[in-house]
Amino acid sequence: MDMTRLNMGSRLGPGRSPSVLALLACLVGCGSAKIVVGRGGTGGGASGNGGRAAPTGGAGGGLAGGSGGPRGAGVGGVGGASVSGGGTGVMAVDPQVSRSWRWQACGAIPPTPPNAPNVVQAIYPPGADALAVLHDDGSVVFYPNKDDAAPRTLRLAGPPPGTIAFSQDASRLVGLAVGGRVRVTDVATGAGLDMEVNANCAGDGARVRFSAEGEYVLAWDRSLCVWRTRDGVLVTELAGDFLSAAMTNGRILTEESGAQPNVKSWSLSGLDYRPVNLDPFPENLPPVNPYYGLANIEISPRGDSFAARSDGISRLWSADGKLVVSWRAGKQPMYSESGALVLFGNEVFDVTSQRHWTNTAVDDYGVSSMDETGMWIGGVDRLATRAQSGNPGARRVFGSLVSPRGVTDNLPTAVSVSPDGTRLAASTLGGALLWRVAADFAASVPIQRLAGELPMEVAFSSTSGELVVSGDGG
Repeated sequence: MDMTRLNMGSRLGPGRSPSVLALLACLVGCGSAKIVVGRGGTGGGASGNGGRAAPTGGAGGGLAGGSGGPRGAGVGGVGGASVSGGGTGVMAVDPQVSRSWRWQACGAIPPTPPNAPNVVQAIYPPGADALAVLHDDGSVVFYPNKDDAAPRTLRLAGPPPGTIAFSQDASRLVGLAVGGRVRVTDVATGAGLDMEVNANCAGDGARVRFSAEGEYVLAWDRSLCVWRTRDGVLVTELAGDFLSAAMTNGRILTEESGAQPNVKSWSLSGLDYRPVNLDPFPENLPPVNPYYGLANIEISPRGDSFAARSDGISRLWSADGKLVVSWRAGKQPMYSESGALVLFGNEVFDVTSQRHWTNTAVDDYGVSSMDETGMWIGGVDRLATRAQSGNPGARRVFGSLVSPRGVTDNLPTAVSVSPDGTRLAASTLGGALLWRVAADFAASVPIQRLAGELPMEVAFSSTSGELVVSGDGG
């Protein structure tokens, strides 16, 4: 049994997800009403005779009507829930009372189709105000940061890519599919061009990127390949085990596995290469531990800098090895797609101006992208997540909690509504989600995937401030 307690005050923040039955609408009421479970009252439930009232009588108002029980005695009326004016406090509903309710569907959250695609990647294109979400069917959905704007879908031709990247002007994207298939696609028209196939640069962990000027495309894994974007010709293949790479002004900057640090600068032909020697570290900071080396070196998409961490110290260098800045932060560095910003933990650093600020939206889910303002972040944890620094209400999740094809996992196992009526938690065999309840219930949106692989029970605290999820799995 696995149990997780979620503090609602720190992790709130809005897509599409597993099926939730229409009866959930009745739990939060119709129209703009919110459920308030009160102590007693003169109002009955949805139908039938009123039951017993609580020792301290409450105000009236049932979900539909019916005669209320006497004030000041007993446990509660039939239905025991009032849309408005319920007395103070929260109490459990007697199962015998609950079974006597007559349920009425006030609205429904659309179910996820059984063949819904899985989320593969979430990425903010340079300068864009929308999160691009790649699915395993080859579709890319652009979700605008403004919720009143409709998403746009781009369907990529050919085999579905496992990873994508955008050009610096965001007008093109490049996808890398199994078997070394690389294709450049025009984002506006969908027209594309296939690069020459080379499987040496397309293992399971392969990555792909445009050169800073957009004239070439790089992909790397066991080898590093460079293609010309105007005709798809493979112009260079470098042997090695590459972890990160970028290209600008005709030179390729790489990081290879092995002795750390192992940053090199290459000519396009690969014939001229040299190691990048790093500046000595300031005396007030500890040297790099020789056993661990510089962990998680990441090269900027612009090819003008690289960042790394070691022993809790994050550092940023220019492409020629000059130390730009150091400070204490423990997480892997991550650049924005343009390379203008780099994220160390929750600290955003502007490479050009050297200003830095904290992004409060960063938490413990898998952050994989940041927009060019440094305020919006995206990530993937089975679902794609979007969040904005300083604005918990902007948080959304996109995608579907589905298992491999053919597995029926969208049947709800438990539902819980927060006592204040603003949140709903629903679990299925495929996972659990936290929802923000809208006045129009069908417009409710999921805002966070909850922990646990096989959640069976979800329950809010009496204050609505915490949520407990229990079940099997981590």
